[in-house]
Amino acid sequence: MDTRNLWLGVLGIFLGIIVIVWSADLTWAPAFFPRVVSVVLIVLGAFAAGHQIFLIASDAQQRSSVFHQISTGNWRGNWKRELLLLPPLVIAVVYVYFFRKLGFAWLTPPLIVATAWFLGYRKLWVSVLVALGFSIILYISFRYLLNVPIPRSPLLGI
Repeated sequence: MDTRNLWLGVLGIFLGIIVIVWSADLTWAPAFFPRVVSVVLIVLGAFAAGHQIFLIASDAQQRSSVFHQISTGNWRGNWKRELLLLPPLVIAVVYVYFFRKLGFAWLTPPLIVATAWFLGYRKLWVSVLVALGFSIILYISFRYLLNVPIPRSPLLGI
């Protein structure tokens, strides 16, 4: 039984809770968008995890043993495949943690390049150009079009 949706759902719930907790000290206006996205992420994560648990529980071969497998730790999933979810989680947690300390300009391009690399895109120069272009578009959109203050880099002041 494929358990990726279960783990992705748990990951979504976890990331949503982290963003809500870390945005607690922001004022209402800048925190509104991250909190809305967090609530959506938590709801979708709960739906994905619940749907996968329902599919596992309704499977005729595992119906009687699924809760026993979970409680005893004898899960039949391929644990190496589930470990593939760890790098995106680490990348996201590092990004959120250092966002205020280093600012948008220093963190967003490496995040985009790391995500592209993780997803299998190996042309580094193209990833860097796309990351820089997308970061500039995001910065201009949030800073000037939406008037949302973005944490500035203490090193460059941008």
